[in-house]
Amino acid sequence: MSRTKQLDELLSAMKELPEKLTGIKEIFLTNVVMVGELPSPTFVEEARIKFLCDRFTESGLLDISVDEKGNGVALYPGTEGKKNILLAANADSVFTEGVDHTVSMGVDAIDGVGLSDNALGIATLASLPYILDKLGIQFKSNLLLTGATRTLGVADMEGFNFFLDHVQKDIDAAVVVRGGELGRLSYSSYGSVRGEIKVAYSEGQGWHRQNFPGAIVDMEAVLHKILSIPVPQTPKTVILLGSIHAGASFSTAPSCATLQFEVRSEDAALVKRIERDIDMVVAEVHAGTTARVTLRKIGRRAPGSLPFSHPMVQVARDVVEGLGLKARMRPSSGLLSSLLPRDIPSITVGLTDREAVSEINEVMRIEPLFKGLAQIITLLQAIDEGFCHEQD
Repeated sequence: MSRTKQLDELLSAMKELPEKLTGIKEIFLTNVVMVGELPSPTFVEEARIKFLCDRFTESGLLDISVDEKGNGVALYPGTEGKKNILLAANADSVFTEGVDHTVSMGVDAIDGVGLSDNALGIATLASLPYILDKLGIQFKSNLLLTGATRTLGVADMEGFNFFLDHVQKDIDAAVVVRGGELGRLSYSSYGSVRGEIKVAYSEGQGWHRQNFPGAIVDMEAVLHKILSIPVPQTPKTVILLGSIHAGASFSTAPSCATLQFEVRSEDAALVKRIERDIDMVVAEVHAGTTARVTLRKIGRRAPGSLPFSHPMVQVARDVVEGLGLKARMRPSSGLLSSLLPRDIPSITVGLTDREAVSEINEVMRIEPLFKGLAQIITLLQAIDEGFCHEQD
């Protein structure tokens, strides 16, 4: 049978998977709720990783382990085991332990914090061995299932990079799972630099006086100058102002203000140019005020990409479109930024439709989940059969 005909048959069989997968609905959604209700802020992912490894144990997986950085790993053995496909999801969340993590289940949707980033991804890893067994699907390749820790914020991929640096098996390809959005296909990663700008007055500089405007005024000058930095639309480039904090009440001028930002671009040279511009902004504002204005660089990443013509990208598009969806191609700032620079063919996919992304009341749709799971299973099958590898 020709390679093209084999792939066509795989894509045809995929169309029946969403209906078949409704039979595992209860198990999968139970895992979503249980994962989602375990707070997992960066550096405090132990409970979620323990849950994941417990599920791996129940499914009889091999080589279940938690490494020095807390990553949870297990091997779903293939019939031949000559190749290894990584299926990964980040286990950490931006939400602290103090946030209410109750997950509510409706008829059509689930709502709760951190579902798309990334309780649904971890629930997929926990459920996949059960799903494959129920469907009678086997792979020739090993599946390396990994819940990655310390990926967000100041952690800057510390946990996942540790895993990749120390994994004992060669990784032939990787699929990264995110909760949303269904149809998302990321085959490139941004280059980036992230940092924190701080404006601080000492008590002796008069911040306690009634007419003192406070650190917000100086931070406004920083913001104005940063927003004036030229940012091209092509290649895709953005300055993200992710968090700003200053003050505690109506009547007290704050002595300190903090801004967290990230520069992202598909072009490494543009990241460096904008980084230099921000360095100059900080130096200029510092020179014009009695406050101390400082910049701390927290992390940086190199850009990476598969060619659009790469078989993994083309097959992933065929899978998404075969499910009646439109492929949404956009760069990633997540786990791909560690995989692609290591020359591991990798792609990120989303599981379902969502609303109020990354908010306290985030909503994930239930029905599209089964297309999302069918997409992952079929993509893994295509990788296993060699359809996603460049031919020699």
